[in-house]
Amino acid sequence: MTALNWELAPEHVLILSDSLALSGDDHRPALMTTKVFPLSHLGLCIAGTGAQPMAKRFWAHANSKCVVSDVAHLDEYATDILRDLWLQLHSEPDYQTEEGRRSTSTVYVYGWSTVDDAFIGFAYRSVNDFVSEPMGYGVAAKPAPNSGELPEINGLKEFVELMLLQKHEDRERPRMERIGIGGEILMTLMVRDETGFTAIKQQPIFKFDDYDEDWDLILAKLPGNQDHPLSIAALARDP
Repeated sequence: MTALNWELAPEHVLILSDSLALSGDDHRPALMTTKVFPLSHLGLCIAGTGAQPMAKRFWAHANSKCVVSDVAHLDEYATDILRDLWLQLHSEPDYQTEEGRRSTSTVYVYGWSTVDDAFIGFAYRSVNDFVSEPMGYGVAAKPAPNSGELPEINGLKEFVELMLLQKHEDRERPRMERIGIGGEILMTLMVRDETGFTAIKQQPIFKFDDYDEDWDLILAKLPGNQDHPLSIAALARDP
């Protein structure tokens, strides 16, 4: 699971995600990871919420098996590919459990369309059998704030404030109900440069104040560290 927020406009795409991944068994920090995956040769990026393997596997499939030219061309095949990947995922042991069978996934693709001469995006949701859904322009937040109202977003500062709110609200939930938001905020920016190519820039822009605590928990769960006194103490601080 993840915090995934973006601004989609005809002339640019700005995506903000966190970098923390939780373990499936106890919902404690498992690793730091990148959650937005660029395909520079297609001028697009892929991200997702829910079952995280889906976005990664779709990225790998698009990168190695799809003969397509841009985001709109990929969209012609995306639904069938994602349906097949979903069936494969749910044949694996981790997804034969009750929690695994209840899992959902939404995959998002953002990129430059040569036909539209603009950036566009598509969403594909497991609850809708991965039917292609064109995304509207504007700002979106996943998860939505508890209030149901999206604050006014005018730039990176407001996006960071939004993600601090998302993290706070997530931490208020019981541990086994958290989606897990933490680590760093990673920015992905897509624009058309002066040469007519799509430039994709990715970098961290903010570190959450409990980054070191989460890192200690990640190290504590490594097989060789679990019996170490420091690991036991770290896990005890996160009941």
